[in-house]
Amino acid sequence: MARPTATLGCLAGSAAMGTLNLSVQQLLEVCAGAPTEAVEVLKQVQTTGSPLKGVNATTLLDTGVRAAQLGMPAMRELADLHADHMRKFGFTL
Repeated sequence: MARPTATLGCLAGSAAMGTLNLSVQQLLEVCAGAPTEAVEVLKQVQTTGSPLKGVNATTLLDTGVRAAQLGMPAMRELADLHADHMRKFGFTL
């Protein structure tokens, strides 16, 4: 049986997202524990401008993606980012 995350790369950034009324948040929820797939989803939706806009920081943390894979500019778009999340993403002072 194929992992559900295997088809996300095909959906992310495509017209199918609009047709199926899918958000980046929903796609990342399916990527819990799958950082490679989550990064691929974010690469595919990069053309939409702000791929993390409206995504909950906890959802992104659940995927296993960390700051080194995203960078600070992308992180600013997260819906509920606070100091505790920053630490978990791997940022330090």
